[in-house]
Amino acid sequence: MLEYRVTNVVLKSVLVTTNPLDLSTLANRLNNVIYNPQQFSALRLKNKKIGGSMLLFANGYAVCHGPATSHYEARRRVRRYARLVQKAGYEGLRVTASQILTITLAADVGHALNLNDVCTLMTGSTYEPELHNALMHRTRRAHFNVFSTGKVVVTGVRKFSHIMSDVIPTLIEMSIA
Repeated sequence: MLEYRVTNVVLKSVLVTTNPLDLSTLANRLNNVIYNPQQFSALRLKNKKIGGSMLLFANGYAVCHGPATSHYEARRRVRRYARLVQKAGYEGLRVTASQILTITLAADVGHALNLNDVCTLMTGSTYEPELHNALMHRTRRAHFNVFSTGKVVVTGVRKFSHIMSDVIPTLIEMSIA
């Protein structure tokens, strides 16, 4: 029995303001932020009520990730983080141009797998148990980490339509192997 669920949707958005963003000022005004411009040029916001975290760059780009199962939930999270930035002194801020960067899925093929057999049957697979305890399989639109328990982690999916067109057939092929 093949089961899967979307565990993470990473969304990139543009936050448009009338004034340019000053990340050092925002770091002083907001709680639960990490900002060290010598190490990384983005401000990282975290909030337990909102969940996940958001990277905010000085040019207005924002990358938000965390447990979301749909584009709607991810966009809602971006808007909630944008509201925190608004309250910190950027009243004219608005969210535009949201797009999905990547979708992560957790799947279960329903039974244990012999990874050596799966590796020989599926072209493009690599399995080196000395280096990593999972079989790695790459398709044009996704990357699969397949474990011997039958659990599969799928990353790199760009659109929800690719789940039905690319991910599900590959999972079915793995479950048959």
